[in-house]
Amino acid sequence: MQKFVNAQLETAYNKTKKQKYSTTKKFKSSKTVVKTTLRHHQISTLKLISTITLMKKTLLAALLLLAANAAQAQKTEQEKQLHEMDSTARMLIADGKFDKAIAAFTDYTAKVKHLRGEADTIYIDGLVFLGKAYFRAKRLSKAVETAQKAVDLYGKHFNTKDKRYAWYLDNLSLYLSSNGQHKEALANSKKALKIYEGLYTNDRDMAL
Repeated sequence: MQKFVNAQLETAYNKTKKQKYSTTKKFKSSKTVVKTTLRHHQISTLKLISTITLMKKTLLAALLLLAANAAQAQKTEQEKQLHEMDSTARMLIADGKFDKAIAAFTDYTAKVKHLRGEADTIYIDGLVFLGKAYFRAKRLSKAVETAQKAVDLYGKHFNTKDKRYAWYLDNLSLYLSSNGQHKEALANSKKALKIYEGLYTNDRDMAL
């Protein structure tokens, strides 16, 4: 009888042990599955983040390229407009339509100033031709004022020793003399001559 009881107890113990082992094994297996699943999810999430980041960079690059192309197209159109305005104004001077040339160069220089600022040789050259239009229209005070501005701006932002500066002084000197300001005209002529001598240049290009 005792042997039977002991056998039953041993059987029950072994059965419990097997169940415990099986449960532990299943738990470990489930834990492994969970870890694997989480790992896969993490990898997928990282891949998704990487893909989204790449897409954002690609989109940003595309937008920057489009913006650059648009800016370049706008700049090209503006340069074309300026060239046409300048050509039209010069033709008006050549045709002897000085009042219209004054209006055209006034609009032209205003646009150049707006787009490029005063520290720009294109703007300053526009002033020179505006001064010439004033001079041809016998509006001598305005010619002097405009030529003086060209001299001042070029000297301030570029050079006071080169050929162009001397040429601007020549223009100013001519307009001053024509306006009866002979002392000032002589002073500017001497400045221009000194620059020409320094450059070993005999420049006969005058405002006319």
